[in-house]
Amino acid sequence: MDSAEIERKTRERLEDDKLRMRIYKQELEEMLTRVENQPTLFQKLVKSERLKSMEKRYEEVLKRQGLTLEEINKMVASGNRRRHSSQGMVTNTKSTKPRQLYRKETYQEKQKEEDILNIED
Repeated sequence: MDSAEIERKTRERLEDDKLRMRIYKQELEEMLTRVENQPTLFQKLVKSERLKSMEKRYEEVLKRQGLTLEEINKMVASGNRRRHSSQGMVTNTKSTKPRQLYRKETYQEKQKEEDILNIED
């Protein structure tokens, strides 16, 4: 091997090393970005507790209205519901007396709370 070939191979190896280093730094940067964007354990716990709190409040509202979550799920699954936009409530179409499931305001409050939780993620 002559010195020109040795010099050429040395340059090739240096270029390969530079390329590998750029790829490594790019992968490292992507990994750090994913880690930074991931919520902390504390944030996950807070979100979980808020969700449980909202679910509990929702079930309390249903209970005050004399309903259970199972009844609502059955009604939704069977398609026996209709919206009364003027009254702002959902009713059971099979019963002779409409039963109020939830008021629009309650639904909108729940949506706002869910939006807040999504923002904090």
